[in-house]
Amino acid sequence: MMKMVTKLCFWASLSALLMIGSAVAQTVTPVSAGDGTIQAAIDVAADGDILELVDGGGLYITSDTDKIIVNKKLTIRAAEGLAQMPVVRNTNAAASSARLFEIQAGGELFLQGLYLDGSIDGSTTAHAKNAVRSQDINTPADSIRFQLKIEDCVMRHFTEAIVKAHANTSADSIILRRSILDEARNEGLLLRESTSAGGPNIEYVEVDNCTFTRIGREAIYIEFSDPVVRINHCTFDSISYAENKRMVYPATLPMWKSKTRFSPIRAVRRALRLNCMATRPFRSAIPSTFFR
Repeated sequence: MMKMVTKLCFWASLSALLMIGSAVAQTVTPVSAGDGTIQAAIDVAADGDILELVDGGGLYITSDTDKIIVNKKLTIRAAEGLAQMPVVRNTNAAASSARLFEIQAGGELFLQGLYLDGSIDGSTTAHAKNAVRSQDINTPADSIRFQLKIEDCVMRHFTEAIVKAHANTSADSIILRRSILDEARNEGLLLRESTSAGGPNIEYVEVDNCTFTRIGREAIYIEFSDPVVRINHCTFDSISYAENKRMVYPATLPMWKSKTRFSPIRAVRRALRLNCMATRPFRSAIPSTFFR
């Protein structure tokens, strides 16, 4: 157990250092609301820069492409003191595979204080597939490595998984803190891909003080990877409302798989708050009522 805790602390410290390291010699660039302003700011930014969205409640839209491409080490955050979150939205009605942000080769992304809206017009009808995803890579030879951290964000109205890592991509860390993941037809956090595609390879996953609500399938799905995982003070409500799935699916984490099974929530309106630090093994840290 002590060895596992040490490993967890190592990955948490390493993740923090890597994120901090990318901020050396950073430039803070104010970005106004409008069409394409985030992508334009990314295109001229350097690694380590901070793009600060300065219009509270302002619409930062993408209307002519299906995504914002992140191929640099960047922080995109709300400016301090805003009365409302800046809203990021894809309004390209012709895009059949819209997503808000896609991390490509060279990309590391830190999002903070944003409203990531998957609808096209502010309604409850989802348009975009994902809030954030890694690039869809076809062959291992073209694989990419990335990092993702999301803090103090609201992510709502998506047709597939809200946050997704694709096949043939690897991440040192994926961290979600103090955020709301709401209204997804599929998963909240999806770290898997088809067996033939090889799946993503994630080293460390942290989900801290987050709320998952109205998620059609699993809130968290991890497969084809064996990360250190920390789940702490999270609330799950109305999970697997569309399909009879588990709340959390740690399929290929060996010690989880042999000792843990998260059953579907049959009464989907029931809420459950998970107050624990979860690593391998973690059954003893979970209330016994969580298991079937």
